[in-house]
Amino acid sequence: MKTAIYARKSTESEDRQVQSIEDQINALKALARREGLHIDHVYIESKSAKDPYTRPEFKRLTDEIAAGNITTLLVWSMNRLSRNLVDGGLVAHLLQTGRLECIRSIDRTYLPEDNALIMSIENGMATSFIQDLRKNVKRGMDGKAARGWSPGRAPIGYTNNPLTQEIDPDPIRFQLVRKGWDLLLSGGRTPSQIFYLLEEMGLTSKAKKATSRPLTKSLIYLLFSNPFYTGMFTYGGQLFPGKHLPMVSTEEFEKAQEILGRKMAQRKRDHVFVFGGMLRCGNCGCQIVASQKTKNYKGTGRTVSYTYYHCTNGKGGCSKHGIPEQEVTDSFREAFDSIKIPPAFAGWALEESVTLAEHEGLAVAASGVSITNDISKKERELDRIHRMRINEEISAPEYRELKEAVGAELERLQSSKFETSTREERILRLIKEKLLLAAAAEGYPTQEIAKQRGMGLGLGHTHYLTLGKLRISMHPILQKIAGFGPLRDGSETPKSGDLLPRNAIWYDLIRDIRTLAERELLEQPFRKPLPNRRKAAPILWPDERIEL
Repeated sequence: MKTAIYARKSTESEDRQVQSIEDQINALKALARREGLHIDHVYIESKSAKDPYTRPEFKRLTDEIAAGNITTLLVWSMNRLSRNLVDGGLVAHLLQTGRLECIRSIDRTYLPEDNALIMSIENGMATSFIQDLRKNVKRGMDGKAARGWSPGRAPIGYTNNPLTQEIDPDPIRFQLVRKGWDLLLSGGRTPSQIFYLLEEMGLTSKAKKATSRPLTKSLIYLLFSNPFYTGMFTYGGQLFPGKHLPMVSTEEFEKAQEILGRKMAQRKRDHVFVFGGMLRCGNCGCQIVASQKTKNYKGTGRTVSYTYYHCTNGKGGCSKHGIPEQEVTDSFREAFDSIKIPPAFAGWALEESVTLAEHEGLAVAASGVSITNDISKKERELDRIHRMRINEEISAPEYRELKEAVGAELERLQSSKFETSTREERILRLIKEKLLLAAAAEGYPTQEIAKQRGMGLGLGHTHYLTLGKLRISMHPILQKIAGFGPLRDGSETPKSGDLLPRNAIWYDLIRDIRTLAERELLEQPFRKPLPNRRKAAPILWPDERIEL
């Protein structure tokens, strides 16, 4: 007599309260020891039993029983074998024909001479449970959709509220996802670039248990094509109006689909506006858009096209009086003329910045040792709290309170340690980015449109157009370079390898640039990256030939 165990637990809703597979196997092995049975085979299944012909391990089991290789079967309960009439009938047939001599569950034994009606009733009850469950779940989901709430899991940027059964903006991710929409709508970034930038800013996805996990590029494309962000949601192949807070307007969503469609289909655009989406209205904050107008001169038969940039007037009360594209172009050229530096100076400045960072690193290292000691103390304190609870020296509420307080302080120290250890790297990265931009500034007018847009965005965060006048928001480091006198009056530039500064004012510039970089990083909230996180793709500027 050969004995087998069949254990099954799927991720379907009908099995969520069933013992785990490991628990099932342990209980059935204990039953076999009590009965003096030797286990010859163990079949483990992680598939749902609601439909027939979908379980490979169940098929192997029944084939072995039909071949006479297994005569006794141990299962947690009969509904582990089947939740549909087809598979249930097959098991009943194998038992009634004697191919199976016995089926043992935790609470009863089934023999060939037993009345087949008992097994039929149990199998019918399991099948009816699945059918009723499907109906109830579908009815609940239909009702929720009719009330204006998506029955599924909320997309990134939103969170399911377990108390109200509604969908709320995610307090951490909502604004970051909106930033991603702004980057796409500005036209200055591809979805791939947006992916790296959002990851750099600390945006994560969510697993099924609401834990964080790294972003994926496919998620970014799905995000920008999901109508949920407009206040709608898709259910059962239909679009429903939702009651959740919209993240973007319908017009913005349609513009995003147009941008994604052009990039995916690689369609050629009739008009390419260099500064489209890069400017904001200084009066109302709406985007500045470009319009092209054509004028025909009857006397000469000549046709001329003009491009103007003007406010969308999305909030009303703002003039649509435009500014010619040539004036915008001239403003950006003047800005780049003011910051251009020789490549040799950029290389020297980068080297001196590294040297300065090495000196600063000594103080940082000392600070890091102090933080490491504090972390060790908190870890020992947390260990003592665990032992006190194990020895019942403190109550459960006291344990939770102490654990949360010490755990929060430990997490703060660990984050501070990581921030300190990466501080110099982040400072040098920012300095390098701005110096490389300034070194490439002279070639700005000859660059292709995509590179001009990238360089324009690198000048500063937002550029404003107010009453026909463009105000370029320049980064503080670039402002410092633009206002540095010796660069403008042609003074002799220090060279790499100089033992002594030819003019101390050059070193003052390096220290001022570092101070500005430190200040910016201090003003930005620090986010510790996830483990095994991808390295963000660097922003490459034209003619980047200087290596740090």
